[in-house]
Amino acid sequence: MVSCSNVIPLKRVEIIVDALSRIRDFNIKWVHFGDGKSLEGIKKKASEKISDNITVQFVGHAENKKIREFYENNQVDCFITTSSTEGGCPVSITEAMSASIPVIGTCVGGITEMINGNGVLLPENPTIMEVEKAIREIYSLDDEQKQKMCNRSLEIWRQFFDERNNAQHIVKILKGVLR
Repeated sequence: MVSCSNVIPLKRVEIIVDALSRIRDFNIKWVHFGDGKSLEGIKKKASEKISDNITVQFVGHAENKKIREFYENNQVDCFITTSSTEGGCPVSITEAMSASIPVIGTCVGGITEMINGNGVLLPENPTIMEVEKAIREIYSLDDEQKQKMCNRSLEIWRQFFDERNNAQHIVKILKGVLR
């Protein structure tokens, strides 16, 4: 499982820690990319609350290239964000979707339109139990269901976020306008 955000209060990374602390019946590796003023507190909370079946890695700040390489070289079962606000469609989610990764995200900003058959859409202000339930839902998928979600993430990315497709679409629109 991967998350990628600044570690600041509005990103609510602590909710991920709290949800993972409730899961003791299967193993998860959680990797978080990003840093911020709350990082040390989140690290401390994770080390105190999360049990041994959950491996936690805080990478800190990472360039987009490093994150994409991580997706290419590792199996990632889901991307998660518990942000309380978004100004649009987060790049972190589009990067995950381009790597065919299912998404768990809050119903804020453009995330609402990004999750459609490719993950779990959480309420705007999810409880710890709702986040835990979403994680469990992703990890309980059989291979066929998981592959459908992975395919759907890539399909949505190609349709709405692939810069090559978008550039071609814009050129066609402009050609039609300029004639």
